[in-house]
Amino acid sequence: MNWTVYVRTQMRALFSLDTWLPTELPEYAVGLMYTLGSLTASSFVILVLSGIIMAANGPQWWTISSVGFYLRGIHFWSVQAFFFFMILHLLRVFFSGAWRGGRERTWLLGTLALFVAIPTAFTGYLMRGDFYSQWNAVQSKDGLNALGFAWFNPLNAGQCMDCM
Repeated sequence: MNWTVYVRTQMRALFSLDTWLPTELPEYAVGLMYTLGSLTASSFVILVLSGIIMAANGPQWWTISSVGFYLRGIHFWSVQAFFFFMILHLLRVFFSGAWRGGRERTWLLGTLALFVAIPTAFTGYLMRGDFYSQWNAVQSKDGLNALGFAWFNPLNAGQCMDCM
């Protein structure tokens, strides 16, 4: 068998509808707790799409325009849903022991994604520009200075690493 036929058969098996949209699920996977991963992924997709649109139009657009303000609200609530479903999903996977059987790296990757998402969400929250975000920026600046990370200033959203 040549390699193109092999690749084509592997791709057909990998990207078939039966693989990605199975018609039958195992009996244990029909509960609400088994939808948490897909809810996390769905809210992440909404989060990324709304973030791309907001980044393309700039902060002036999402603070003044009514459509931008609405999209900022969608982005904010998709972040909330993302964290809510992600925490529940990681807890369900951990306490049900679903990380066993060769899936330890997958669970560790999800945990790493959580630890990357926390500072990302915090810096995104600082971009809102209201009183609460400014208060959090001042408090985090004081905390970072106390820890010795004075080079990072959360009050300066346009901070450039090359400009220092």
